Amino acid sequence: MPLIRIQKWLKNAEKYFFKYKDGFFILPYLANTPKLMLESWKSMPFTAVDEFKQCVSMSNPFIKGKLYYEEVETGLWMIVADVAFKANVHTQTEFDEGVSDYYFLAFSIFDNPDTKQHNIRINGDSLASNSWAIYGPDVSVDAFFDKGTKGLFYSFSFHKNWLFENLLQNHSDKDNFLSSLTNTETKYLNLEFVTPELIELSKEIWIKLSKQDNDPLRKLHLKIKSLEIIDIFFSKLSEKNQSGDSPINSKLDIQSVQKTVDYLIHNLQGPFCGIDFLAANVNMSSSKLKNIFKLEMGSSIYKYFKDKQMDHAMSLLLKNEYQVKNLANLLGYENTSKFSAAFKKHHNKLPSEVMKENKF
Repeated sequence: MPLIRIQKWLKNAEKYFFKYKDGFFILPYLANTPKLMLESWKSMPFTAVDEFKQCVSMSNPFIKGKLYYEEVETGLWMIVADVAFKANVHTQTEFDEGVSDYYFLAFSIFDNPDTKQHNIRINGDSLASNSWAIYGPDVSVDAFFDKGTKGLFYSFSFHKNWLFENLLQNHSDKDNFLSSLTNTETKYLNLEFVTPELIELSKEIWIKLSKQDNDPLRKLHLKIKSLEIIDIFFSKLSEKNQSGDSPINSKLDIQSVQKTVDYLIHNLQGPFCGIDFLAANVNMSSSKLKNIFKLEMGSSIYKYFKDKQMDHAMSLLLKNEYQVKNLANLLGYENTSKFSAAFKKHHNKLPSEVMKENKF
């Protein structure tokens, strides 16, 4: 039955393959279930599938990398991809006539050294690295990846029955809980936060998936680590709800935060423009913008700007385009020593040390 559905979808979707629109190549895939999602990617041109290793290798004009997958337990799947985008790519979900009962929780650690804008877009909203996105069944997802973006992309797919059995056993209103997981307007929710524990867990999962060391406890290990990551997400969500800070602001508030993020990302060269200026730019009070920005992004506006500016500084140093003094001036610092101190605080090493290392 799944094969028939895939064949039917492929025939209907032939006209969409390699479609180019607004500067992006569109790659559609079926998203009713994790199995159909995998079958879609396996059927893409220029892919090699290793069923034993549960690995899909991709090398085409748009994407290069590997994708590993595992059915951790009934109703819970994990898909992890280490990919680099060789062109501007727009991935687009499609649905066949079947019903989807799966929720998808995505977590990404990525970078794009070729641009100041270190984010991807999902349905018009930007996601920074270390961001989460959760969306429910039958939600169309359009994700945009700029050329040069590369990193690890994690997706945990769980059936709603799995949610009931593992998270909602004592919850009297299951349907309301499920609907509260995502924004009522967009049907999905973005959160940006990261912990050292989360980074370590994600690395362990990738190593275990890609190493293929015939460990008899491999699946158990992956299950434990997956559940720990899912627990981190739902614990964070619960903390926000219990504190009275709903992670879901109004659509207008979210747009204001995103507009602020976009302005900051595109103006990293120069001093910080100030909260009042940013608030006026989105027609909002300074206090409200500060509050909703920290709620949505997990950081103050000023810290967010400085962190992104230091990441940008590292990128420029690695390209050997500037001397330290010139880079300090470019980024709006009064002198080299203040820039070097800020750089070391963020990267744990001086700019001069980076330049020295980069010569070898």
